[in-house]
Amino acid sequence: MAGEKLIVLEEASNRTDVVFCNVVEGQWTKDAANKQPVYIVLIDFTDFSHVMGDSPALAAFNVGWGVLHEIDHVVHASTDLAQDGEAGECEDIINKMRRECGLAERAEYFFTYLPGSNTSDHMTRFVRIAFDERTPKKNKKKRYWLVWDAALVGGLEERKQVVARK
Repeated sequence: MAGEKLIVLEEASNRTDVVFCNVVEGQWTKDAANKQPVYIVLIDFTDFSHVMGDSPALAAFNVGWGVLHEIDHVVHASTDLAQDGEAGECEDIINKMRRECGLAERAEYFFTYLPGSNTSDHMTRFVRIAFDERTPKKNKKKRYWLVWDAALVGGLEERKQVVARK
């Protein structure tokens, strides 16, 4: 409680306004003028239980990496906003950590529909995120995927984080 900013972790499972993790500015109820800014990292543990995919991508995307992502927003004032096809300022920092741990790196910030999922009459709406692993000897990258049902995880409409590609 002695630093410039205070970060509080809060369980937020099954909240439709939280997609995996989110950070929001908190408010003090007493003596706010004499206290440092507070940020609340909301963690929806249930969302992470709906993720499936390739093992290297799963290792690089879990509750721990999600919380680190949100903490980076507070510490470095980094942003997610990026162009389609980019990971964004915050994920660039998190990807550096993944690289140091020998993990696959997130290729893009926005998730995309699994081919055929957005045109189906089914209620299930599968989306995916790409993770890349570089092989230094061949200077090539291998792509891995995470997939989840956006109808279960949430955020499909509210966050507009899906990029529809033709």
